[in-house]
Amino acid sequence: MKFTFALLASNVSASIIDTTTHGDLAVTLLPDILNLANLIGWVAAVITVCTLIRKDNRGLLLMMGVRVTLWSVHYAMLGSISESVVHAVAAVSIFGANATANRPLFTRVTLGVMFSALGISAAAYYGTGWADVIAATGCVLMTITQYTGRGASLRLGFLGGESLFFVFAVMVGSVPGAAVTLANAAAGMIGLIRMRATAPTRSSTKSMLGPRDSNAQNRLFRLNRSIR
Repeated sequence: MKFTFALLASNVSASIIDTTTHGDLAVTLLPDILNLANLIGWVAAVITVCTLIRKDNRGLLLMMGVRVTLWSVHYAMLGSISESVVHAVAAVSIFGANATANRPLFTRVTLGVMFSALGISAAAYYGTGWADVIAATGCVLMTITQYTGRGASLRLGFLGGESLFFVFAVMVGSVPGAAVTLANAAAGMIGLIRMRATAPTRSSTKSMLGPRDSNAQNRLFRLNRSIR
């Protein structure tokens, strides 16, 4: 629990400092520490950690869409149109993934590729170097994962994306950005460990159902895995 609060504090404080380096408008930290833009950033940071640290995926995409939307508003209020647009596209993508979670795989892959192309286009338009290539790769990985990932693979996709965004933050010299992504990755890892610890195994399901219920066992196992 103490570690959870430490992650939360790190993410929130980093999001505060982040406003001094990522806005197109100059922002002074101390006088504006409680302005509306920063407050929105704090809420987004809290939602991120609280969502990723959970042990199941129910509502995960919906909450991640909410937090990305808040980041888009945050950057727009700071005058950083590029950051706001990129986050807005990401938010629409995540909400789309949540809404089409039960659609056929072909439909989900098509949407994932479409939003990946939008993300690459935004990075190409606003980008200036290899750091932006890394960021675009992270966007593609997370987008495809949102549309096709299930269970632990969904979490692993987020962790992979956060790792790439950490590299991006280091390459552009953003200490706050690196701190935010590290906190998110740590929260995601904790959530993944908790998920794996509580996931049912085939042997435990078999012991509950009995040796003659192999078909029911397999169906129950797949059902439990699909909702996590």
